[in-house]
Amino acid sequence: MLVILSLCSCQQGSADGELTNVSTAIRPTEVTGVRWIADHTVAELDGGQSKCDCSEPSAIARPIGSDDAGCAVVCLGARGFLVARMSASFTNRDGVDLLIYEWGTKQGAANDRFSAYVSENGHEWIPVAESVENDPDRPHASIELGDARGHYLYVKVVAATGSDLSYAKGPEILAIEALHPSIDLGS
Repeated sequence: MLVILSLCSCQQGSADGELTNVSTAIRPTEVTGVRWIADHTVAELDGGQSKCDCSEPSAIARPIGSDDAGCAVVCLGARGFLVARMSASFTNRDGVDLLIYEWGTKQGAANDRFSAYVSENGHEWIPVAESVENDPDRPHASIELGDARGHYLYVKVVAATGSDLSYAKGPEILAIEALHPSIDLGS
């Protein structure tokens, strides 16, 4: 399934959770593969109090911010995945390289585990995080690319499997953001 996504505003979440305006934000522009759950709320799936709606994959391109009104997330469920083509290639640098925002305890739901992969071509995947969840007191998981070296254009998020998961229980993805462009995108 191919869903074209528009670029969103230039707010960028830094690794410490602060929001800044940056013109080089690397966010998804299209979803090239997905399995998700629609027509539910996070509260129905997670048992939480959230009024956030499960939505189509284009939801991951919305601006990252603290306003939860009218929110929409991509609910992956227990066996879901999401493959996003980013707006520009990104690379590994010192520190955190990738932020994946999951609707977790900061938003009144449960932190759900997921795994993350990167790819240069959308076919050969390098695992960069296995069965992770949001950082403590943060709305995102901070991911370092480790030994992965290259210029990546794709990010894949896969629900972590476990015996305690039902069909609908799994990560709800808000946004994906790469922090280090492969080339200077200007300011």
